[in-house]
Amino acid sequence: MGLSNSRTTASLTEGVEMEKKIVTLENMNPNFKNMEYAVCGPLSIRTSEIENELKQGVKKPFNEVIRANIGDCQAMGQKPITFIRQVLTLCTYPALMTDDRFPDDVKERARNIINACGGNSSSSYLCSFVTFPVITTFIILLAKKKLFFGFSFSFMV
Repeated sequence: MGLSNSRTTASLTEGVEMEKKIVTLENMNPNFKNMEYAVCGPLSIRTSEIENELKQGVKKPFNEVIRANIGDCQAMGQKPITFIRQVLTLCTYPALMTDDRFPDDVKERARNIINACGGNSSSSYLCSFVTFPVITTFIILLAKKKLFFGFSFSFMV
């Protein structure tokens, strides 16, 4: 049995032959080679050096480093927002609704979302449009922050 398309040719019975379409350091875009990612850039590198110096007892006018240049809150010690994670868990795996480790308010929110979805499933195609309970919650949150000035059912996930 053989598989074929314009870029590759493969024969499952005789081994695999592939047209060479491989990115290497020699043929890749030079901008990718020189690209700096904030978490791995000079600021992060220097921060790591300073942290190591502090661990080795080098005296500084401070005794700790706070990495405020990255958006990874949990790496900085912030606890995850449990409520949201629990609701999402129950929406995607409703069999856990009977699990006592989930608080009642989490179960109620998940039930409201699931019940508003076609077929009572968060993976229903009808849930491509955000359901009424989600829209309502979203609008209330925006209104509290004074970021919302109208009402619309045109939200799309």
